[in-house]
Amino acid sequence: MRIAVLVLVSACMLALVSAQAQCDASCTSANDGVSCLYCPSCGSCQSVGVIDRCRTAGTAHLSIDDGPRGTDPTLLALLRQNNIAASFWLIGGNAYAYPATAASIVQAGHFIGDHTWTHPNCNALSNADMQTELSLSFNAIKNATGVSTTYFRPPFGDMNNNVLNTVKAFPMTAVVWTFDSLDWTGDPTQADPAIQQFIAGLNPATDAPLILTHGYDVIGFTYFQYIINQVKAKGFTFVSAWDCFSTLTNPCSGYTCPNGGTCMPTMGGPSCTPPPAPQPCDPSPCQNGGMCTVSGSSSVCSCKPGYSGALCESSVCTPSPCGAGKYCLPNASGAAQCKALPPVGDCFPFPCMNGGTCHAEGGWFTCTCAPGYSDPMCGSGPILGTCAADGSSCLNGGACAQFGSGYSCTCQDGFVGRHCEHPDCTGDSTCQNGGSCVDWSSGDPYCFCPPGFVGDLCERTG
Repeated sequence: MRIAVLVLVSACMLALVSAQAQCDASCTSANDGVSCLYCPSCGSCQSVGVIDRCRTAGTAHLSIDDGPRGTDPTLLALLRQNNIAASFWLIGGNAYAYPATAASIVQAGHFIGDHTWTHPNCNALSNADMQTELSLSFNAIKNATGVSTTYFRPPFGDMNNNVLNTVKAFPMTAVVWTFDSLDWTGDPTQADPAIQQFIAGLNPATDAPLILTHGYDVIGFTYFQYIINQVKAKGFTFVSAWDCFSTLTNPCSGYTCPNGGTCMPTMGGPSCTPPPAPQPCDPSPCQNGGMCTVSGSSSVCSCKPGYSGALCESSVCTPSPCGAGKYCLPNASGAAQCKALPPVGDCFPFPCMNGGTCHAEGGWFTCTCAPGYSDPMCGSGPILGTCAADGSSCLNGGACAQFGSGYSCTCQDGFVGRHCEHPDCTGDSTCQNGGSCVDWSSGDPYCFCPPGFVGDLCERTG
């Protein structure tokens, strides 16, 4: 299945760089709504009911496939922080299994569409099986959310004439995408160049991208935030599905919420969200991975070893005793220790996690972390619980330090991660042709290749 998907993505990428004239000619001659789904502009395809972009230049829309699932609350939080209304394309089987999560997407003000019952290759199905996929998914989504879906997205973008006609007869309108972020691969060597090419080519005077994401894991979350930042920086405004492609009227158009509330265009009509009541630990004021606890109407920060101050804002590493190319991190006893930085010269693809801000500094990058997170890429926040007596809380010889109601792990040289579970490949010689080994602190290390080289180890020219 994965091989088939990669072949499809490669074909899509080839189509994206096809000559415009060839694209339009192919679309016009076929006029099937399928031949040019991935071309930059194929207006004649739109007439048959396939949508692959927003209708207004200068606008952009985020779409998220394959929910509902466990990572959706994180995505909903990111969308709320960025004030963006997205579309979620739900798999019926997932909606049946996680109805509360599906309902929470609608309650948060986002648009939902149908993504089949089992996520099959629709082109391989008979008309009867395709109708079954739509019927089961439609009913599961309606039972979970109360919404009758009228828009459909084919898994993998696979949609021949038979599939398209079945969808239209249901009736639903087919929606694909302008750009696939490839975040679902979990592989920066595939996603990075695709995202860079997409961002570089955007023009708000002519483009209106409908962007496909998934947000499966922390790498997907970093791409998610990076795309939002870069598309906005190019002069685009993110709009809801109602304002991107839906023929339904935006429920919030002309509607004013009482008492200063914010209107969210839910699929059941306008929904007013009152201004949030302040919570002492939401967001946490504690810095550098400190643990926030509520005391009456106030917050109290318990600091990790090596940090101090009411907000854990002071550190034995400030000012840093380490030289160029190294970062300072307190060890389990609170003393300063110096470790090597990964030799990456820029901030693509937004290596700082959990809302951290990246700074490029003379051939290196550093991250300024959001409150509650620490380590070089802001991947380590406090872990709720207590240090296990048998030492199992921290792996590979890591030292566990208790603070407040949480703990943190200080890793032995050669290991990283919240539990010291990942090998630290920084400085590893396995990368070839000048490639640098980079670790994401919460995922597998990979080789960052210099220009002209590709492959898992930068072993090939390309």
